[in-house]
Amino acid sequence: PTNLIAQMVEAYVTHLVGSGQKTMLKPKIAGNRGLTLLRQKRLEELEKKIGMNDVHERAVIQALLGGLGIYYTGLRGSDTMIQVDGELFDAGQPFAVSVDLGDFTIDPLARSIEEATFMGHRFRFNVELALEQGIGNADMLRSIPDLNGTANKNPVGASGYGEAGRDTIIDLAEAWNIVYWDGRKTMQGVVVELTGGSQWLIEPMEYSGPERGPYEILRFQSRANRATGISPAERIRDLHLAMGDVSSTIVRQVVDAGVLHDVLA
Repeated sequence: PTNLIAQMVEAYVTHLVGSGQKTMLKPKIAGNRGLTLLRQKRLEELEKKIGMNDVHERAVIQALLGGLGIYYTGLRGSDTMIQVDGELFDAGQPFAVSVDLGDFTIDPLARSIEEATFMGHRFRFNVELALEQGIGNADMLRSIPDLNGTANKNPVGASGYGEAGRDTIIDLAEAWNIVYWDGRKTMQGVVVELTGGSQWLIEPMEYSGPERGPYEILRFQSRANRATGISPAERIRDLHLAMGDVSSTIVRQVVDAGVLHDVLA
């Protein structure tokens, strides 16, 4: 069924994430049509700038093959604040990335995405850069093994790249971004490992963003009493195997009937 799955993926991606994808905004008040078109144009420019088309394509392919397409969205921090309707907002640039299924975690007891008490994703980061910028627990950062298994023990020097200077090849380390519900509000923090005794690399703070959280999930078909979805590719594979089993059974019965006929004759 590999060719059939490949054709299905190509067809879905072409129609759902075409190169001519457009964002459409509708005004709530008829007199605001001009302002709405202006905002729509700016939104399209922003989507091109942050590469939303590529993010959509990866999410659609993951949903087709693995059952879930996962977006992580947020706002890059800025020193500038803007006022909208009397409220102050960070003027940072929005971003969206596609999270690989192997890097995603969700409450295993949740029967739906809405019931999940926590979810998160694994990401890679530059330890020396985090130390230089004062992000996270410095002692934990120096003890985190990089992707080669070597602890980052070199203190940051004047150059900001450790004792060896700027020519050192710095490997990346891994950590988990976790968003969870503490019973009163949504919290967000960073841990090194997904274990019960793992300490916070970045202490949890109250999440500020869309009510549904920073993760958006794309599913083509839901699965009863499970947060994960059913992938169309998986259904095609199961159908192919089922058809193969039925065909083998029919052939075996025909052969057995022929042998029985020869014996009786």
